[in-house]
Amino acid sequence: MSRVTLRRWYPVIATLVVAGLILLCVYHIRQLGIPSWRVPIVLVSFGWLCVTIGAAHLNRPARGYASTLKVGVVIPSHNEDPLMLQAMLASIDIQTAIPHAVYFIENGDTNGRAEQIFRQWAAETVVPRTVFMYREQAGKREAQIAAFMREFSLAEHGVDVIATVDGDTQLDERAIFEGLKPFADARVMSVASLLIGKNRTDNLLTRLVDIGFTASFMNGRAAWSRFGSVAVNCGGLAFYRAWVIEKYLHEYAGQTLFGRPVNSGDDRMLTAFAALEGRTVFQETSVGYTLLPSNLSHLTRQRGRWWRSFWWGGLWLIRRFRPTRAIWWLVASQYVTFSLYAVLFPLVVFYDPITHRQFPILFLGYVAGLSYLRSARTLAIRRPDQTFLAQSVQFLLLSPLVSLLNFWLCTMLQWWGLFTFYETGWRTRQKVEVGIAAAAD
Repeated sequence: MSRVTLRRWYPVIATLVVAGLILLCVYHIRQLGIPSWRVPIVLVSFGWLCVTIGAAHLNRPARGYASTLKVGVVIPSHNEDPLMLQAMLASIDIQTAIPHAVYFIENGDTNGRAEQIFRQWAAETVVPRTVFMYREQAGKREAQIAAFMREFSLAEHGVDVIATVDGDTQLDERAIFEGLKPFADARVMSVASLLIGKNRTDNLLTRLVDIGFTASFMNGRAAWSRFGSVAVNCGGLAFYRAWVIEKYLHEYAGQTLFGRPVNSGDDRMLTAFAALEGRTVFQETSVGYTLLPSNLSHLTRQRGRWWRSFWWGGLWLIRRFRPTRAIWWLVASQYVTFSLYAVLFPLVVFYDPITHRQFPILFLGYVAGLSYLRSARTLAIRRPDQTFLAQSVQFLLLSPLVSLLNFWLCTMLQWWGLFTFYETGWRTRQKVEVGIAAAAD
């Protein structure tokens, strides 16, 4: 069995979430009599939150299995922790569905350590085909393209599905097997997997990031998956039909923004290309353990890059798709939400307390309540590195703090991404920034 599973009493969690939403609905209904232009904005925002949380709880992982599909795994690596690289490669060998091929791209690191680790693994692996490639110039998208263009001969090697795996992600033993299940539906073009923190216990920041990061899958991607419209997979572990990547490869390689080559937003664009051809879904039973940033500097650079691609990538999708597709409305809702939040948040947090000389305690309590509702689905995950008691205590104590961290990650950096979205390069780390010494099982 998979080391990460969903709790059988998951409906209890869903019931508690519904109860919380009902209480908040009663609160909002009481606001209807207040003559303020802010009330409709709050009601629309809360209504949309109810829809997304409800859709997330209604989403279910696929149960079929496309047993005849052959998988090619593409792994870009740049200044990765050697122990994590070894763990990642070792996790491929214990898969219940062994991939047909593994393509490893050493991406700008000149010390040769990654190549040594890969070749030692390749000499003993059960994977039929292994390929090592080296690129002097770092960049994740370019590394993927190098593998797709130079080594991926689909006709020769018969690859049906491409799995993208980051060098800092260790796979659950059933990750590939579970990730292939949705492809039994011919309409499915890509599958997003669930990522959880490998180094969750490093410090308070990694614990907070782990809750928010996991919730982003169990809420956001799960909700959009209900409509077959996941807009962004996470490169740590994701699956795509090979013919889709082959069809859009030249567009992927030649994408520009204001005449400048786009080197970031790789996961967003691969998912968008898949969505052009069919359904894009989330399979929460396909799991990877990834290294989370353990300091604020690393986390800020990572999320700043994500928000930059959010602005130009989302607009690309809105222009390319038709309003008849659910994904068009889901992406457009993000821009609407941002606009409403940009107006309302400064008023509630700064203007009202100053003018009324009153600390916004009610607002903070409201935000804390929403934090618990958003994080509740993380309790449905039975983790090998955490007892349910520890998981529950962490949920109760840290969920409100996640909202405080998200003020920086999802508000301030979203603005930063808007003003710097034209920066399309890939800012690589110059050294190993996080490892698994403190996260070893």
